[in-house]
Amino acid sequence: AAETKAAETTAAAESEKETAAAETEEATEAASEDIQLSDTSPLKIGLVCDLTGNEATTGELTQKSLEFAIKQFGDIGGKPVELVVEDAGGDAAAAADKVRKMVEEDEVQVVFGPTQAGQKASVVAYCDEAEVPLIFANGTPVYLFNTSSWLIGSGGANPQMTSVMADYVYNELGYRKVHILTMDNTGFRAFADDFNASFSKLGGEVVEEYYVPFSVGDWSSYFAAMSTDGIDGIMAWSTGATAISLWKSYNEMGMNEKLPITAILSSAFTDYYICSALEASGSGAAQDILGTLAPSSYCYDIDSPQNAEFIEKWTAEFGEIPNTNLSGLVYDAYRVVVEAVKATDGDTSAEALRDAMLAVDFTGVTGHMTFPATGAAARDTYVVEVVKLDDGSYNYSVVTCYNDVPPEGLQ
Repeated sequence: AAETKAAETTAAAESEKETAAAETEEATEAASEDIQLSDTSPLKIGLVCDLTGNEATTGELTQKSLEFAIKQFGDIGGKPVELVVEDAGGDAAAAADKVRKMVEEDEVQVVFGPTQAGQKASVVAYCDEAEVPLIFANGTPVYLFNTSSWLIGSGGANPQMTSVMADYVYNELGYRKVHILTMDNTGFRAFADDFNASFSKLGGEVVEEYYVPFSVGDWSSYFAAMSTDGIDGIMAWSTGATAISLWKSYNEMGMNEKLPITAILSSAFTDYYICSALEASGSGAAQDILGTLAPSSYCYDIDSPQNAEFIEKWTAEFGEIPNTNLSGLVYDAYRVVVEAVKATDGDTSAEALRDAMLAVDFTGVTGHMTFPATGAAARDTYVVEVVKLDDGSYNYSVVTCYNDVPPEGLQ
């Protein structure tokens, strides 16, 4: 049997974790060190996210996570931090307009951008023109990094997720033939295409591809059309209400007894609120979704001193453990800013701050992160599974870790 890249890196990773334990514990407390910067003028950060519309849950969690990070790190060597938040409302043009307002009127020095692919493109264009550092905390299409020298993708790039999932299903699960089932839109197709490319390169075959309009309310016809002979599984991704209807149709059509679903991406497809909605509806799909595998950049049970400290602080603040990857991703994205400000001795001029952010190299709550060549981070990437915890809540649990996956994905 072929060894996976995850297996190849696991032993080395464990050794590194043991030898670096003391150092990394100190690193998680870096922001609280008793340092005094030369420049202690306020640092103004802008955040644009969806606080209304279909992705409001994601936007609210992004804001919650960034405010938590700012509170935990506190002043950076005497430099206070101010946060300006704007609602994109699910609209790409509005996202760019809100960023323009924050830069030109509120005078923010760093922008935390939206999580949605369409909004990202519009915001990148403006920040590149304005020469303002722009941070994306979650995964981002590779092409955007080729369009701007001001983009800092702490969340990495799409191929990290898709190539890891392709490697895992091919080498660990033994999949050779799969179907793809996702939404008919540029962002969803991009992830599906990246998975297809990685899976095909390994020797796998995507037999049938289904790209479904957002107006879909019932997925039965798509499952009915699928061939099952010789097929190992379905690689799927949808979000929100369409994800709920996908899982329900999967169960109602009896496809749950024929082909397993594996997530191309976890976001809003296998997250806790999708699981809870299925359970509340009485659908048997609430059982189908348990154990579903997905790629992720963060999970609450990552075994590291940094994450243990983070979980302790998050639980103390909110009375629950984190239940999506955004909490950890946003926290580490903010740490990129903190480390950069310390490295520049408080100089937050645009070019100095950008260059310092792209020079960071640390192990945070999500794992190891560095910026090897472009604005996209090389980072640890995980395969996780959907679980139900003892308190009845849904979450993810780590299955395996692929260490230091480059932005272009596994090669």
